[in-house]
Amino acid sequence: MFGRRSKFFVVLLASIATIAVWTGSAQGRTGAAAPSASSSCNSPGVTGDTVKVGLLVEASGPQAATFADVEKGVKARLAKLEADGGLPGGRKVEYVFADDAADDSKNLTEAKRLVEEDGVFAVLEVSSHSKGSASYLHAQGVPVVGWAIDPVWGQYDNMFGYRNSYAPDPAKNQTTQTPEVMKKLGAKKIAVLGFDNSASTLAVNNAAAAIKKDGLKVANKVIVPAGSTDFTAVAQKLKDSGADGIDTLMDFTQNSALMQAVIQAGIRNNFKAVVFPFGYDPRVPGAFPSLDGGVVGIDFKPYELNLPAHQEFKKYYAQVNGADAVTSQISMVAWLSTEALIKGLQVAGTCPTRANYIKNLRNVKNYDASGLIQPVSFKDTFGKPVLCLYYVQQEKGAWVPAFGGQLVCGKQI
Repeated sequence: MFGRRSKFFVVLLASIATIAVWTGSAQGRTGAAAPSASSSCNSPGVTGDTVKVGLLVEASGPQAATFADVEKGVKARLAKLEADGGLPGGRKVEYVFADDAADDSKNLTEAKRLVEEDGVFAVLEVSSHSKGSASYLHAQGVPVVGWAIDPVWGQYDNMFGYRNSYAPDPAKNQTTQTPEVMKKLGAKKIAVLGFDNSASTLAVNNAAAAIKKDGLKVANKVIVPAGSTDFTAVAQKLKDSGADGIDTLMDFTQNSALMQAVIQAGIRNNFKAVVFPFGYDPRVPGAFPSLDGGVVGIDFKPYELNLPAHQEFKKYYAQVNGADAVTSQISMVAWLSTEALIKGLQVAGTCPTRANYIKNLRNVKNYDASGLIQPVSFKDTFGKPVLCLYYVQQEKGAWVPAFGGQLVCGKQI
């Protein structure tokens, strides 16, 4: 049963990714809009009526399904910008699309194309391979705004995570965040699982160190090949170790296979806490029931709280993408990344320069993306790991806010 469900879900999301990659709008990709008017503003990518940015996305490759809804979220936020009257001076944002295909060298190649051939003002980036172009974009003084999921976001001052930064030294990204969640759920002996690549192995070692330093025990550190689907032997290891908590750094298809093996081994009730790194999507509970009971940490307030800002997001998301478009975790990541990009353009003035953009956005304090995130200061959070997250839990085919919808915070180790 798992194999059929997993295959169907991956094919479904891959189809969505294809649609997202090749569907444009008059406000979106270059080529769809009429030529812009000239302007006395001499900044790259800035004309009298538009600011051109690059949208650099991991749209193909092994994690394409994870990033499938990025362009949908971007288009929705730009639709709201247009409805609000545009940027200072009435300008709209026009974007040029680029796919790094989950490859560091391609990430650099595409960034160079955006800057040197397309002449973009800034780069909106949602990719796990941002390190490929980080040094180049910094040297060029190009603002980069997006999803901070690599230490380079805390190394280069031209890079802005929409809500957080990162410690440039990977070892300093150890926090007590997940151990605090484990404690709240009653787990004391934790198994940590990840893939056999350098990034995932580092994350496993960091997680294990944090668990120990926060007073809990590490039951196992398990490294498996990326793409693994048979976790029978792993489930036996977890059983033998006496673990009562699982911290997995794998993606949701592998996590589903893991939990299916745990269920088949008859040990699901042994685990008081199971923490997943990703998968907050309304399609996941129905497609992967083995994940039931697991929690996912997110850096924005859960959809289920249905705050005014959520309602506004859903309004424009449906308006641009269709009433049946799914509001996934990554679509909100894309909306929030675009929101932060727009904030930078708003504070950069009517004739923005790249230098003023970086300087003025870095000085923004108490930024909360209309109430969707914990208020942050872009200066104070730079070079530091995320310490507070919201959590959602999968229960009986649906997501519900965990811990009353309140932040759970840890400390940097």
